[in-house]
Amino acid sequence: MSAKPLVSVCIQTYQHRNFIAAAIDSVLSQQTDFEWEIIIGEDDSTDGTREICQSYAAKYPGLIRL
Repeated sequence: MSAKPLVSVCIQTYQHRNFIAAAIDSVLSQQTDFEWEIIIGEDDSTDGTREICQSYAAKYPGLIRL
């Protein structure tokens, strides 16, 4: 991925353990012909949301910024 994506998809989350994976997967499933990124704003959830976000960021390091 280039250093300058054309689109940034921002996902804000807090205490959404039951929903965050589906939200991220939904964005990842999109097909485009331009560079894009996912920026996840996670506000120190205590229900496991942060750990899910961290695992996605580790799996997609050039695409997801946490």
